[in-house]
Amino acid sequence: MLSMWGPDPPVVPPSLALRHFSVAVLTFVGFGFIVNSALTPEPPMVRRTYPYDGLQAALSGQEETRVSVYLRSSLSCYTQYIPQ
Repeated sequence: MLSMWGPDPPVVPPSLALRHFSVAVLTFVGFGFIVNSALTPEPPMVRRTYPYDGLQAALSGQEETRVSVYLRSSLSCYTQYIPQ
């Protein structure tokens, strides 16, 4: 039995509604990426570099204990050594 609490028939076909929703989400996310890449300035410093392959010789590091770590903020990679 239908009552006033029953769902209304959709005015827009579901496939078209899904397409419009997808376009809206992609537009919103795309705009966010563009704003993030255009308005985020580069850091005002130069990344520090170390001689001797990241100070491996100075810190008595071994190639087996080398670990690469990715920073989330700048998406750059640096290497550190785990002491044994």
